[in-house]
Amino acid sequence: MVDVEKLGPLIGADVSGPVISKELSAEELPEIEKTLAKQAVIVFRHQNNSTKQQLSFARRFGHTENNQHAQTALPRN
Repeated sequence: MVDVEKLGPLIGADVSGPVISKELSAEELPEIEKTLAKQAVIVFRHQNNSTKQQLSFARRFGHTENNQHAQTALPRN
């Protein structure tokens, strides 16, 4: 189950329910995609993800890029 709470009048939503470090259900991923498309910015609070898990989740939505100003580079895989 995906619960969405708008954070502002135009953009932003707090998404709770799914654990994004694990496989999402057939219902969760489309709901997250819909919320991201509508709100532009979504927040998943209280997630305990490794860098690899975070990248795996982010890549479900498209290409990721390294921040050139980051202290360390993220793994490509």
